[in-house]
Amino acid sequence: MKILLTILLFPLLALGQTTAPKDSTVPLGTVIGNQTVIPVPVYPPGYSMAQALIYYPDDYFQAKNANKKYPLFVFLHGAGEGRYLNISEVTNTSLPYLIKNGLKPYGIDPETGDTIKFIVVSPHCATCGGSYSFPQLKFTIPYLVANYRVDTTCIWPGGLSSGGRGAWSMAMGDGGNPSAKDTTSIFQITGIMPMANGGYDNNLAALRMNLDTADRRGLACLYVIGDQDPGYNQIGFFAYQAEMKKYCQPGRYFDSVIIGGTHSANVWNTPFPLSARLWSKTMNSWTQMWVMRKRPAVIVPPPGPAVKAKILQDSLVINYPNTAAYFFDSSYSLSGKLLNSYFRVGAYSGSISPLLTQTGTGGAWLSRLVPGVYQIKLYAFDSATNYVDTAYAYLKVNGPAPCPICPVCPAPRKVVSLQIPWFGAWIEIPVDAAKIGYDDGSGQ
Repeated sequence: MKILLTILLFPLLALGQTTAPKDSTVPLGTVIGNQTVIPVPVYPPGYSMAQALIYYPDDYFQAKNANKKYPLFVFLHGAGEGRYLNISEVTNTSLPYLIKNGLKPYGIDPETGDTIKFIVVSPHCATCGGSYSFPQLKFTIPYLVANYRVDTTCIWPGGLSSGGRGAWSMAMGDGGNPSAKDTTSIFQITGIMPMANGGYDNNLAALRMNLDTADRRGLACLYVIGDQDPGYNQIGFFAYQAEMKKYCQPGRYFDSVIIGGTHSANVWNTPFPLSARLWSKTMNSWTQMWVMRKRPAVIVPPPGPAVKAKILQDSLVINYPNTAAYFFDSSYSLSGKLLNSYFRVGAYSGSISPLLTQTGTGGAWLSRLVPGVYQIKLYAFDSATNYVDTAYAYLKVNGPAPCPICPVCPAPRKVVSLQIPWFGAWIEIPVDAAKIGYDDGSGQ
């Protein structure tokens, strides 16, 4: 009888399930966790539209606010929230999750004391296993501006993991898309908020120049990552940090590293609570985004050569047994045309000849390294044969020299000359390994 009752109860329990299947599309207008399902375009007119969740400020539909406009935050989910058709998976973490649990995003205008409430739109990249980026959002954001009461002086895309990639792409573009001009003039994007992400994987040199241009034009950036995140490395966080600090206008770039933070909610939930003070001691993130809507005057690049060779990391130190380092080519053109650039190894004091491998992303790997000091050269061209500029970088590898073959370690390799910066000029000096801080641990 007990077995029979269990069999009879199981269909009743199954009928009691109210959650929509993961592989079903939720009807438009459905409210999920204080957010409403709406259509948004991610392709040109004529294609089917995707879905997004929109959070309306609690006074958005009041008659007295019929003409009031609100700042917009476009939240880009991570790969874990782009698995299924059901848009409710977007509310599993970060900002949509916090809104589902009662968060009402707002800041305080420090000049007027007014409460500044945000619209939040979270597009759902259903079954894509990733998130949307510039090629899709260039259709989404103008649509939101045209159909909702958006304050176009304060528009922020931001996202976690692959959504952070999408946030970076809004200042870099994709392929031939000139995002640096489009995002700061047509879309009027104030800034980006990448979270738990080491940059944009489409690291073409032209796109990095787009990012630099957007920074000069006043783009703002609020960047957060954990020190245990895979993107917290030399070609991820540190490379982007250096570039943003160089090109962003004063007060337009802030980053925060969460000590112990992993690739998880302990990083990408932190910016949004009203009590959070992640990038400012006095303002929460919403207030800070609102304050940064005021763009500074555009900085005109100083006069200089038409093409400038530049290595992002001009000085790097690693510890053996690390045997490889990555150098990123961030050469740029002010008024001329940068056609090509390539790396070469200059002088080195290591006992083994290093191996340099050019990559297709505007950089080079220097591998087969042993303790010593290495000089890397970058040559830039503005035509097939016209070399115009050279940049230098220096790498020091610390540690005792390995002796895999010889029973007695040889003396450090002699370096005939080394070019070093001296009061703004490069000079060649005769020098050997000992004079540039090389120590093979042998006591020689």
